[in-house]
Amino acid sequence: VNTTNDSGTGEWANASFTAVAPKIEVITPNGGESWRRGLSYFIQWTYNMDDEVTIDLYVGTDFAKTIAKVTGAQAYEWEVDPRASANYFIKVSSSADSNVSDTSDAAFSVTN
Repeated sequence: VNTTNDSGTGEWANASFTAVAPKIEVITPNGGESWRRGLSYFIQWTYNMDDEVTIDLYVGTDFAKTIAKVTGAQAYEWEVDPRASANYFIKVSSSADSNVSDTSDAAFSVTN
């Protein structure tokens, strides 16, 4: 690798590097949790890019709604809808490339 800017082109680097594919991983909820209606919980994920992410809610494989779009964070505080009554999955995806995403491993439940 070398760089070029207004001052010219630099020398070639002596070290090597490895390119890593973009990745998102849902941490919480990731299956089996029981969240209560009307309370707030943190949806958490890890990722290795600077893109904005979209947090979506699914009932099984059916899209329910977009919860939020978040930039620069790896957590989002979400208040569970007081009318929620199903088992849900969370999907976090790159807003720039929807192919870069992760979904909860299993459903989490919503209770009174």
